[in-house]
Amino acid sequence: MIWLRLVYLCCLLLCLSCSTTAKKPKSTADFSNSDDDNFADDDTESYGSGSTLVMSLGRNSYMSSKVSMTKINSQIDRLSSKQKPTIKDLEKLIHLQAVSRQPFWEIWQNAQKLSRLIQGNRGVSDNVKLDLSMAALRSGKYAIAEYFLGPLASSSRIARVKAGANNAIGVMYLLEGKHQEASIYFKKALGASAGYPPSVLNLGLLQLRFGDFANARRTLNRATANWFVNSSMIIIERHLGKISQASALCNRVMAKKANDKMTKVNCAIIELKENKNYKKARKLLQDAAKISGGGGNWENMIYKLLEEIDNKEFNKQLQASVE
Repeated sequence: MIWLRLVYLCCLLLCLSCSTTAKKPKSTADFSNSDDDNFADDDTESYGSGSTLVMSLGRNSYMSSKVSMTKINSQIDRLSSKQKPTIKDLEKLIHLQAVSRQPFWEIWQNAQKLSRLIQGNRGVSDNVKLDLSMAALRSGKYAIAEYFLGPLASSSRIARVKAGANNAIGVMYLLEGKHQEASIYFKKALGASAGYPPSVLNLGLLQLRFGDFANARRTLNRATANWFVNSSMIIIERHLGKISQASALCNRVMAKKANDKMTKVNCAIIELKENKNYKKARKLLQDAAKISGGGGNWENMIYKLLEEIDNKEFNKQLQASVE
C-alpha cells in the first residue's frame, strides 16, 4: 500500500493551549475558530486547503462553536467598564479577550493591572498565563509565550494546563516540520491529561499523515465523534480495507455536512476504486467541483479522477463490444 501523503495537517489547538520552548516558526500561523479544515485522500496523492491552525473556544471543551461571540463581547464591555475591577473580573476579562482575539496590547494592559492588583507576577494563575500565551502566540510575540508556557509544560499542577502547554509545544514543532518531536509532546500532553481533546486529534491526524492507519484509528476513536473526526476516519477505514465502514461514514458525514468538498472527493474515491460505481463517483466529483474553496490542487485532483472514470467507462464499453 502506498502511504498517504498529506500536504496539509489540521492541528486542533484548545483555546488555552499554545506556545512552546521550541524554536520560533518561520511564519506566524493563521488562526481560525472554524473546524472546517480538509484532508483529501488518494492512492498516490493528497491535497489540502491551506495552513490554518485551528483552535476552539472555551476552557474545557473541544469545538465550542456554539459560544455566542455577541455574548462574549457584551461581557467584555461590561467588565471593561468597571472602575474598580476585582482579581476575578480581570482574570475573566483576559480570558474573554483572548478567546475573542482582541489586540494583544489590550490583553497585556489588563494583565499588568492584574499583576499590580495581586502585587506581583507570581500570583497570576496558570489559567491566565495560558490565556496570555495564546494571545502572544497569535500575535507573533513568541518570547512572551515561551516565558509563561515553558514552566507550565513541565511543572503546572493543573493537569489540563500542563496538557495544554505540552500540546502547544507539539503544535509549534509541527509548524516547523519536526513531526517526531511534535508526536512526543502530543503524547506528553495525553500523559498529563488522558484523553485531552486537542492532543488526541493532533496525534491522530499526525499518525494519519504518515500512513500509520491502525494507530490513527486507535487514537481518533478516543476523540468526540463529529463530522470532522468521521471524515478523517473515512480515509483510515478505506486504507485498512474496511470499505463498508468507510461507505457508512461517507453517508453519515455528508448527511451532516452536505457541502464539504473533502468528504465528497474522498467518498468518490471509494466509489471509484473500491465499489466500481463510476456513476456515483462521477456525481460526487461533479458536486465537489461546484463547491468553492480548496484552490487549484483540489480542482486538479477532481479533474484527474474524472479523467480516470472516463477511461474506465470507455474500456468497459470497449470490452463489452468485443464480447
